[in-house]
Amino acid sequence: TSQSLGNLASLWLVIMCSIIGSVMFVFNSFVSLAEVTHSFNVLRPPDRLTIGYAVGLLNFVGSSLFLVASLGYLVQDADHEELAQWEYAVSEWGVRFTYGVGSACFFIGALVSFQEISPDDMDDDDA
Repeated sequence: TSQSLGNLASLWLVIMCSIIGSVMFVFNSFVSLAEVTHSFNVLRPPDRLTIGYAVGLLNFVGSSLFLVASLGYLVQDADHEELAQWEYAVSEWGVRFTYGVGSACFFIGALVSFQEISPDDMDDDDA
């Protein structure tokens, strides 16, 4: 029973926090895209593509992949000593791969955002 309490604590302290945080990131990305597109149909590109839309879309995809990865934790067995083939596939592709691709989406979005920063916007007094 001690191990089942540890698994329950792990479920609530790690996995559920990851899922809740991912849902919040998806919601934030959705609202950002709705603001850029002026529509709740955020997957329909605006008439004029902008850097803001590209960044928002990359963040939406990245946060959605983080949610998929977080949900992948729910199908893994808590005992990692002997993984079945499907559990290994979920661990590698459903969790690690989607976290990696989601992180890449956030990173690319941040790099694309630099184009919106003009030298006039940067204040030398803050350095």
